[in-house]
Amino acid sequence: MSAQHILGVKQNFISTFLCGNAKVIKQAQNGESLWNLQDSRSQVILNNMTKVNPMRKILSEVNKAYMSGLLDGDGAIMACIEKHAEKKFGFRVRIYIKISQNNEKILTWCKLVTEMGNVRNVKGEEYEWRVRNQTDTKLLLEWLTPYLKIKNKQGNLASKILNIEIKNVKQLLKAANLADTLSALNVRSQGRRKNFTTMIQENISPND
Repeated sequence: MSAQHILGVKQNFISTFLCGNAKVIKQAQNGESLWNLQDSRSQVILNNMTKVNPMRKILSEVNKAYMSGLLDGDGAIMACIEKHAEKKFGFRVRIYIKISQNNEKILTWCKLVTEMGNVRNVKGEEYEWRVRNQTDTKLLLEWLTPYLKIKNKQGNLASKILNIEIKNVKQLLKAANLADTLSALNVRSQGRRKNFTTMIQENISPND
């Protein structure tokens, strides 16, 4: 299924959902993409399309499959353990998810339909959608990991890290070990001089 079809307006949208605009309705029935709509109400339609249950975010199976394809091809699932003075053992574990594209509209669609993360210009015509909130990353991984073909292992490792409730050094080291395993699967992280496990062992007493 093409990205244009997935991002397009489905033919069974009713007139009231499309704001009662005859021009937009006709374009929708012809299967035209929302990105091509020039009408001033197209942004209103986008907002209506991306409304979710306020009690719990919902993503369609089609959107999950499409978004996981973007993550497989142009994305990354990253782990980071950094010093943090407010944490019990002086470190916090973070999982980040990002997708990079030259097409800003696709990334904006990802942000709108998930209500997660932010889209920013990296350089030139390259844009990035990044999800940093840990509650959001956990839910996004629940949605996308079953559909991942290339980064399925990374998705499962990241989910394991997010599910660790760090109450002692042993659990922190377990998270660090999983973070090192995840980073080893990411090409850009393979050149790190020091791994997370070593960093923690050098800064924390095993008796803590």
